[in-house]
Amino acid sequence: MKKKIKLLTLCGTGGVTSAVVRVKAGKILEEAGYEVVSSSAKVIEARSSYESFKPDIIIASTPASIEGVNVINGMPFLTGAGMDKVKEEILAEISKLG
Repeated sequence: MKKKIKLLTLCGTGGVTSAVVRVKAGKILEEAGYEVVSSSAKVIEARSSYESFKPDIIIASTPASIEGVNVINGMPFLTGAGMDKVKEEILAEISKLG
């Protein structure tokens, strides 16, 4: 059985940009053998979304900060630049889950 990963993506409006990031990041996780459950939110809702959804990983396409939580920069999903690095960062973050 595949391990389930909860993915939260954040952007300015919680709409199209976070959906693009969610689909592309979800594909990376699925290709690594995980089952992905995902949600998107506005960056101003980051803390409340984190507390209610309890994600394993958070990726934001706009600057975001949640005290004590690693938020991965999702801009490479939109620009294409730095995709190898962000993929490594996602897989490293997931590997910390055990």
